[in-house]
Amino acid sequence: MDLKIKINSLEGFSEEDTHLLYKALRLQESILNSQEFKQRWLQAKPKHNKGFSQLQIYNQIMKGQSRFEEIVDYELDYFLRKYKLKRGTLASTAMSTGVIVINLLQFNYWKKLENGHVYLSSCLFHEALHSQHGFTHPWFPPSWKRRSVPYIGGNIVRELGEQVVRGRKLTSVKG
Repeated sequence: MDLKIKINSLEGFSEEDTHLLYKALRLQESILNSQEFKQRWLQAKPKHNKGFSQLQIYNQIMKGQSRFEEIVDYELDYFLRKYKLKRGTLASTAMSTGVIVINLLQFNYWKKLENGHVYLSSCLFHEALHSQHGFTHPWFPPSWKRRSVPYIGGNIVRELGEQVVRGRKLTSVKG
């Protein structure tokens, strides 16, 4: 069964903003349901994986199992808010509620880019690994931070998204 992306709440987004947002989430959904994502994910060796194997994390993601609900609904839930954050911050997650706050400055920058939806998609998946799945990363050293589950997930989505916009077709994982 394919994973579906579900937006449960949106705050601070204009109608124009939602075009970029939905384009990013459609891209993310196709990437997450691809054989290429699965292969790349299973080959990754992240730090701070809470003792789970990559296969266990992959299965948790693909079943839509969040830390806020015990049901398997095959949905990746998003609770999104656009708000001004400090410069250099792409987004932030309120771990207690699962709300992802996207920096409006960064969002507006992505809106200007031809492939801004790729970077937004990557950022949102990184934050979903925090918000819905509870994975964290240390702030120091930076090399460990970049090897955490959220960073690796976001990077895989960005790299595959960049390939898709250059014309690569992804292979769907058959349930």
